[in-house]
Amino acid sequence: MLFSQWTALWLSFFILSGSTAPLMSTDDIEKYIRKKLRRNDKTLRINEKPLGDRGTKFLADSPLLKNVTGLVIYKSGVGDEGARAIAESPNLKNLTSLSLENNAITEAGARYLSQSKTLANLEILNLYRNQINDAGAEAFAESESLPRLVELNLNYNRIRGPGAIRLLRTNKLSRL
Repeated sequence: MLFSQWTALWLSFFILSGSTAPLMSTDDIEKYIRKKLRRNDKTLRINEKPLGDRGTKFLADSPLLKNVTGLVIYKSGVGDEGARAIAESPNLKNLTSLSLENNAITEAGARYLSQSKTLANLEILNLYRNQINDAGAEAFAESESLPRLVELNLNYNRIRGPGAIRLLRTNKLSRL
């Protein structure tokens, strides 16, 4: 009995301590952006940094990103509100490539991105391994805001038949 209680306590400690990393502060995010942009002022890669939606909004609001053409945010807890912040940011008008892999974006975030006037220059949109469903895929199929898009990665989302068929049949993303 004592062994199983100890095991349960030990396992819960490791499960809880590993699953909720504290979000980066705005100061930490700004320092990180500056450091990364010193190496490459056109592409900003953020890999496995705990941004969440709040940090993504701070990032999108940063004038440091005005000249960035490629933005990669990988496994950083970006959800629908983070996608919205990116979609509405006046600082990201020069983006030609956006990758939001392994995050928590759903249909709502897909709608924000697909209707974004800010992202009109996007050629590549990578939303690999999120939580986008058929309605999110259909939002992209109906998009008139992404005229330059040539690549859309929606692999490993929750898209089934109807969303995939709608994407295949769309004439709105003619360069896709």
